[in-house]
Amino acid sequence: MALPDMAPDKAVAPDPLPVRMLVRHITELTLARRHRWRSIYPLDRFAGVVFSVIVGECLHRQPFRDPDTGMWIGTQDAQVTHRGVSATAIARSMGIPATTARRVLAQLTDWGLIARQGERIAITNAFAADARIAAICREGVHDMARALATLATSDYRPAAEALAVLQRVPPGIVDRLLLGLEIRIMETFIAMYGDITSGMIVSAIVAANVQHITQDPALALRYAGEDQLPPDEQRRPITLRAAARSIDLPYETVRRRAAALFADGTLSASGDGVIVPSAILAQARFSDTNRAFAIRFVRMLGELVALSATDPHASAPVPETDAG
Repeated sequence: MALPDMAPDKAVAPDPLPVRMLVRHITELTLARRHRWRSIYPLDRFAGVVFSVIVGECLHRQPFRDPDTGMWIGTQDAQVTHRGVSATAIARSMGIPATTARRVLAQLTDWGLIARQGERIAITNAFAADARIAAICREGVHDMARALATLATSDYRPAAEALAVLQRVPPGIVDRLLLGLEIRIMETFIAMYGDITSGMIVSAIVAANVQHITQDPALALRYAGEDQLPPDEQRRPITLRAAARSIDLPYETVRRRAAALFADGTLSASGDGVIVPSAILAQARFSDTNRAFAIRFVRMLGELVALSATDPHASAPVPETDAG
């Protein structure tokens, strides 16, 4: 099993595409989503990542609306699809040992989030019945609205169009779209680093380094395009302890991984903290990845607009960007 929704991005995005501006928001949106889901269950960060993969697989290639009833199928409806996934497939797709996968799946089972169906793992009805899910999906809509409003302030038209119709789409569908972005990022981390953990650390550090740029419309426009990298002096360092807290990983885990990232030049010391230098982010592997993420985000905005006008009795679309 590959992680769900991993078809290559073949669509050509309009130019000039504000790649770096979009990717900064993509990173913040997906980090915030993980943090929200972490807040309602006794999940450690890694268990939360595994659970996201299971939810994504259960929703894989499902329409956003049931073709018979017209009912929306959002994140909280993952159990109604009656799909499941094997523990072996999860371990293989995420690049983790089978023993680690079994340990995390046992935790998720103890917490009532998943259950065995023969040889496969499925989402429980208790997950769908948890009232807290609706609340965190609504928070996701607020986060999306803030990101789109900031992009619209920078005269990015697709964001303004999506913002205008955002409230017409149920929060569970918005969360499902965000889950699709999150899983795409997970897949990329595995391809680039061999596992998810190192990628999570690098992503959190980059986001912290440029958070002030993301929130400042003038700076965001100055450093919007692929060839407009913020210089190192514009990057605000973050300590490894702060980075560990931001992604809910043990400090020792982050410290050990950071040692290897320092050795290969991915991280650099700056003041009292660390940055990912511009010279690293200018490499083709990063710029190509960023462009793919930006194209995927543009597609997602288009899907959002299309879904806002969906006739519940029309043929239900199968998502392109969605993890399901």
